[in-house]
Amino acid sequence: MGKTPLLEISRIEKSFGSQKILKGISLQVFAGEFLTFLGPSGCGKTTTLRIVAGFEEPDKGTVRLNGEDVTRLPPYKRDVHTVFQHYALFPHFDVFENVAFSLRLEKTPEPEVASRVRGALDLVKLGGFEKRRIDQLSGGQQQRVAVARSLVGRPSLLLLDEPLGALDLKLRRQMQLELKAIQKKTGITFVYVTHDQEEALTLSDRIAVFNAGEIVQLGDPKSIYETPRSSFVADFIGSANILEAQVKLNDGEHVVLLVEDEVELRLPRPVGFNGAEGAKVPLAIRPERISVHFEEPASDAGRLTFPGALQDVVYLGSATQMIISPFPKSAKVLAATIMGKADVSIDGARRRVWCEVSPRDVLLWPS
Repeated sequence: MGKTPLLEISRIEKSFGSQKILKGISLQVFAGEFLTFLGPSGCGKTTTLRIVAGFEEPDKGTVRLNGEDVTRLPPYKRDVHTVFQHYALFPHFDVFENVAFSLRLEKTPEPEVASRVRGALDLVKLGGFEKRRIDQLSGGQQQRVAVARSLVGRPSLLLLDEPLGALDLKLRRQMQLELKAIQKKTGITFVYVTHDQEEALTLSDRIAVFNAGEIVQLGDPKSIYETPRSSFVADFIGSANILEAQVKLNDGEHVVLLVEDEVELRLPRPVGFNGAEGAKVPLAIRPERISVHFEEPASDAGRLTFPGALQDVVYLGSATQMIISPFPKSAKVLAATIMGKADVSIDGARRRVWCEVSPRDVLLWPS
């Protein structure tokens, strides 16, 4: 990635009527990067993308592309192409003419049109499909045509608004890998919108997590998953057991927490944690970080252990998920994911188990 941003969004605000959709979005995207906007429906990610594309104007703020202020420029004057969830292909054109459409508008010489269209179709593995009608293509093939149509113009920035949303799960995963390969091969900068956290983790160099019109965390997939800045990010990126804890002691070196008013945990104070004694704070533990024992494990000063009752076992194919109740008063349960096959059943009566977790895997934030 270059040091000078290809795209720079500065303090973007946008309202529709009385509803404020964007609350001062700022972001830099670098050449050759695959950056994903991730968040729940209505969080502002698609509105941000449409402002970058030129389909919406911000109320405040600026959009700069290659150092040029393009905030008020129409879409056709920006070096940006967009792939939509609904591909907007022309049903009366064949595949070749769909991909060639923008080149024809630019009056590109015919030999160059033929060369660039075939190159784009080869890139998306549709060589030989030039004369197919759109209604003769599968959903995955139509998605490839839409990508080829955007790539043929050789934009410096390609925007993709949930382009895989209409595909079934298996094809969606296949296309994720192919999109990543296309992006690496072409070197074009991709900005991708999705609400699918697995998709974001698979595709992205960096992820911008949106919530309620703001970017609440920006970073590479590993840092966002391992060190989320809030319980919202922890819960949205992957799975997390979100619990409530009360700070019983914070002496600067250690923290003692009463979790769900029932289980006491003592752990080294996380960096930056400043929860005062008596404060209620959110706490999270990833399901795959919990070890489950059917006999009480030997005491280990480096591990946290607490008992619970096994309530359910869910077979997930490559993993087994155990639903455990360590908090009978609050009825809050924990999900623990065990990779591989686990031959275990509840056998009628609730079976006693012990949950074990490393203190470093307890995610903790001030309230």
